[in-house]
Amino acid sequence: MFSERESSGKHLILDIRRITKAYNSTSVASALDELCDMYKLTIITKTFHNFSQDRKAFTAIYLLAESHISVHSFPERDAVMFDLHCYRDWE
Repeated sequence: MFSERESSGKHLILDIRRITKAYNSTSVASALDELCDMYKLTIITKTFHNFSQDRKAFTAIYLLAESHISVHSFPERDAVMFDLHCYRDWE
């Protein structure tokens, strides 16, 4: 599918720990929308699932024409897992 010299894009996986600043699915949605706009990523659909209002645990999935973004929050561990795959390069 790709030659040895041709890039298959970018895959960024972040396991972010010790998150103490308040965040929720609304603030993350705003940041992801801004990220997609900044890098001209085409959002096909996006979905959010809030697991519990008091824990503020959620999952966000963005299906992109260029691939996907997912975010999973674990407030009980002060952690967020972030995954972005994009088949095209950007600067």
